[in-house]
Order: sequence, then structure tokens, then C-alpha cells
Amino acid sequence: MSADTPKIRIHRYEYILAVKWPTFEHWLMIWPDPYPEFAKDGQPAARTEWNRLVTDADFDGHDWIDPGADHHRDLTGLTSAIRTELERTVHRITGTLDMIDKDPYNA
Repeated sequence: MSADTPKIRIHRYEYILAVKWPTFEHWLMIWPDPYPEFAKDGQPAARTEWNRLVTDADFDGHDWIDPGADHHRDLTGLTSAIRTELERTVHRITGTLDMIDKDPYNA
């Protein structure tokens, strides 16, 4: 993996995603809602926090998966939840754009 791409780690047993961009010092920890379909409109379906206490070495253990380096069957549940959330977001955006296009004051 090149040095200009973000590092991504997924916790093997908990719903935790960690991302570190090459230009940032700290990891962004993301705790997705296990039930994103119940997220209220306008509210994020995940909690996030910049973690200043963890280092790259903390993600080398067995509990953390590097999805860019290895394939693991246990990622399927998390990736399907991410796909569902992306589809919901695209649907909302498309609906909003359709409403703007149909606005009679746009003519």
C-alpha cells in the first residue's frame, strides 16, 4: 500500500473502524451504530473521535484487521452495513435533487 493512501483497520470482534490519513498524526476512531436503519434523520449513524493515545503499533495485534492487506470472512457483516448506509444516503440525496428539479419556482 502506498504512503499517500489512508490506513484502515477494523476490529475483529467489535464494531470499530479506525482510519489514519497520511497527513494526520492521529487515528480517527469510528463506532458505527449496529442498527443504522434506526438513526434519526440528520443524525450520524456512527460516533467518531480523534484518538491521540493510540499509535500505529497498537493496530498490529490479532484483534485488528487490515482490509487492504488480508481478506477475512468476518468483514462481510461490517461491509454490508456500510453498503446499506451508503445506499440510504444516495437515496436521500437523489430524492432531494428530484424535489428541487420538480420545484415549480425553478422554471
